Amino acid sequence: MTTDLAQRLAGERTIGIQLATLARILDTRAWDRVSEVVASEIRFDYGNDGREEQGLDAVLQNFRRYLDVCGPSQHMLGSIIVEVDGDVATSRAYVQARHQGREDKASALSDSNGEYIDRWERRPEGWRYRHPEDRPRLPSVPSPGCSAVALPMPDAEPVITTVRFMFWLSMMRSNFIYM
Repeated sequence: MTTDLAQRLAGERTIGIQLATLARILDTRAWDRVSEVVASEIRFDYGNDGREEQGLDAVLQNFRRYLDVCGPSQHMLGSIIVEVDGDVATSRAYVQARHQGREDKASALSDSNGEYIDRWERRPEGWRYRHPEDRPRLPSVPSPGCSAVALPMPDAEPVITTVRFMFWLSMMRSNFIYM
């Protein structure tokens, strides 16, 4: 096996593990571990009126804005493809995420799905997530009886509200809130 092939395969495997690690960090609310996966200078726009934000503190605040207000969540990733080109890479993963309400809203569920397309960079400390792209995949709605309120997207059907997710994560960009 050539060194280039070995590095590419190792990168693909490591990034797949990093994606799973970030999903678990989000689901367990292990905020102190975000820097294990996310680059300190990450750039992102997770639905902040088209305004790009930057930095680990900003992305952490964004994750917490969505996840600290709800109960358990589960981000399931599948059909993962990683393309490594030297010290940079692109990953694509389908995501299905379930969010549950908390306390008196614990019976509320909201399911969403989409595709995470993320840019990665190899660094001395390992592969780090640098920049997401938003590629919503499938429309989804809160389940019947869910007290989560879906906020309509501009391109949403009037009867079925689209809940769009991106992450790079993956990352959390959700257009629903728990009330």
